[in-house]
Amino acid sequence: MTSPTVPPVRRFSDDAEVAGFVVVGYLAGAREASQTFADRLERQLATVGIEQPTADDWYPATPLQTAMFETADAVGAETLSRAGRQTVALVDLPPDVRRPRDVLFELDDVYDRAHRGDGSELDEYDVPHVADGEAVVDCVQMPYPASLVCGALSGAVDRVSSGETTVGVEQSEPEPGRLRFELSWD
Repeated sequence: MTSPTVPPVRRFSDDAEVAGFVVVGYLAGAREASQTFADRLERQLATVGIEQPTADDWYPATPLQTAMFETADAVGAETLSRAGRQTVALVDLPPDVRRPRDVLFELDDVYDRAHRGDGSELDEYDVPHVADGEAVVDCVQMPYPASLVCGALSGAVDRVSSGETTVGVEQSEPEPGRLRFELSWD
């Protein structure tokens, strides 16, 4: 079985960078799932010069993106989802972001703070529907595996909820290059 590659339409440009909190969060999620997986990921990132990442630094985005897609099958959707939840836990949110509606509309800004130098449209989040307990989020050409985004969305809603919230996320691809996430929470 060959490792999945980054779909060309979703690939970062060579000059794109990712904030360290994304790398640190992904590694924390890997450790939570399996120390063997975390060790493997650390070795993989070290081969491209990402060693002992810190939340405040910037790193080349392409190696991290490649690592995420290459490990997606090996670790499974649940592990990547946990990594997404862990990553969003490290995001600084403005003080006025207190409800699920607020955090969902904050996604573009969060993405922009976590990435730089790309110049592409890989950061488009569209929230065509949000109501009490449900939302739809569309992502055009999302540069990360869908299960990682599912975890990040779930973690974002959970983070601003009462603490006893159950968040469900269903993912689909209504057309090539577009991912849709239907969220529900109670």
